[in-house]
Amino acid sequence: MQKLQVLENLWYVAALSGELTDKPLARMICGVPMVLYRGENGNLVALEDRCPHRQAPLSMGNIIGDQIQCDYHGFMFDGTGACTHIPRQDKIPASMGVRAFAVVERWGFVWLWWGDREKADDSAIPHLPWTEEDHQRTQYFYFHVKSNHQLMADNLLDISHVDFLHKHSIASKIGDTEKQTEAPKVTFETTTEGNVVTTVRKVHNTLLAGQTAKWHGSEGPVTRISTGRWEPPNCCILKLQFAEPDGTINETISMEHIMTPETASTCHYFMDWTWDFGGPDGYPTHADVDQEQRGIIDGDDIPMVEAQQRTIEQFGADARDVPVKQDLHVSSVHRVLKRMYEDAGMTAAAEVTRMAAE
Repeated sequence: MQKLQVLENLWYVAALSGELTDKPLARMICGVPMVLYRGENGNLVALEDRCPHRQAPLSMGNIIGDQIQCDYHGFMFDGTGACTHIPRQDKIPASMGVRAFAVVERWGFVWLWWGDREKADDSAIPHLPWTEEDHQRTQYFYFHVKSNHQLMADNLLDISHVDFLHKHSIASKIGDTEKQTEAPKVTFETTTEGNVVTTVRKVHNTLLAGQTAKWHGSEGPVTRISTGRWEPPNCCILKLQFAEPDGTINETISMEHIMTPETASTCHYFMDWTWDFGGPDGYPTHADVDQEQRGIIDGDDIPMVEAQQRTIEQFGADARDVPVKQDLHVSSVHRVLKRMYEDAGMTAAAEVTRMAAE
């Protein structure tokens, strides 16, 4: 097992709420194999995925009440990781236990505290109340990605790729090589407050194409407003709105894209898509959103980011990013991460320092 050097004393998403049942879920988080489950009383449990008796994976076992039983020799463990039962033996060795992790269920996600369990602070979980508002509808997604978690997150922080990588789905209606004088005017403002980076990007007087035109109900023209907020360790909170010429906003789409490291070169990608328009039986339905978003992410984003990962591995130290003006949001996030690593007495990971210029 190779535990990753990642920022600690932070909440990482380990699963979607709907993934945890009375059946064990095996998942590697930050290089550590874990087993997660929902006990009979509804409490969530996250343990190291091993029985200390003979190292059998607990995820191959069974949930009995609020405990998990190893399927190899029947040893049982509670939510604290303590062994509670050894068949045909009364005395339980003091070392017969596994590490347990603090977990909290909120906003449709299962958040796992990575670090000192005594310092776990529920108030540090990102605030996403729109996912539970009565007038909103929310669809949840999980993707497994063969790339470093920061590389996948940077893709979501950099929305300038939308008009090219997603030209057949959610792009604005512009040509592939439009010059600044011909293309819609783009303005953006980025601010950093503590460890939070926010960018507001506006595409003025633009026509919509593909799915965005369907969401809005016409091609426009509109002002396309994208608000992105990043919170550590890697929660990309995005909001997309379409403003009419008089400033009226008719649709708001909120999207959380949350990356959790699995290994140094693979990650878990959790997402929700929350919208406030359309009707219960009208477009877009949950099925529409599921099909569209999986088409975009599985069809465009993940293949591109996985290809980037392969290129970085092939070129090694020569793979240095050269940022441009539109990368300000990504660059600002990397600066915050670099400072957080330094404050923790850690060397910043290569995926944070790969940019060739500030």
